[in-house]
Amino acid sequence: SALQFGLLILFLKKRIYVGNMKYVLVSALKSAFAAAIMGFGVHFINSMWLVTGSDAGLWVTVLNLMVLVIIGVIIYFAVARILGCRELISIMHIFSVRKGLSK
Repeated sequence: SALQFGLLILFLKKRIYVGNMKYVLVSALKSAFAAAIMGFGVHFINSMWLVTGSDAGLWVTVLNLMVLVIIGVIIYFAVARILGCRELISIMHIFSVRKGLSK
């Protein structure tokens, strides 16, 4: 992810005025912060409440993984919304437009 971000900055720097890079950096930092909070939240929930260990069966492990993915998505989008990430606003706008079209 960091490598992709570095390449994005490198390519955008050639095409966009450097003063506009502030918005890209702020957006990337917000996304990184939301991802870090998500990681801590998933780790905390996994270590405190979910069944772990080598004696857990396959279905328990699959169920734990599904729960962690769902919790991770919820945490990420909640934190991103609180921080006002522009990407999240764009995604929400796309879904609201599609929902309006399906009626």
